[in-house]
Amino acid sequence: MRAISVTLSMAAVIWTGSLVLAQNDKGWIGTTFHPDRCLRIQAGEFEVQRKLCRIKYDIKLQNKIFTIDGRLDFNKKFVPTQPKRVELELLFIDDRFVCRRQINLDKPVINLPVTFSVEAPTTTTPQYIRTYYTLYYQ
Repeated sequence: MRAISVTLSMAAVIWTGSLVLAQNDKGWIGTTFHPDRCLRIQAGEFEVQRKLCRIKYDIKLQNKIFTIDGRLDFNKKFVPTQPKRVELELLFIDDRFVCRRQINLDKPVINLPVTFSVEAPTTTTPQYIRTYYTLYYQ
């Protein structure tokens, strides 16, 4: 009877571990690439909704260079007080989930939305952008 209980306990631990791995598999950790977690760099206007903010991208292609203009606006429900500055980390990722380039920007928050602009050369393979940010209040 004790052997059955130990076997069932071990099976429960293995099953729980597989659930945790399955949940982590949904995130982009560098072992699995999910384009839906990033924005493909192509000409057009795009909007990415996050819990704390909304980022609108206006991407233009001219002379084989993408100009990416971004507008970061905060969700007043989760960010009720306007921060003093925002630090942006822009990752340029290829379709093999390799970060090829990183740009760090430090922008003062004078008016909303916070705007930023970067350039990215075209490549033969699809490129993606992922934007991380840190808010500073003092």
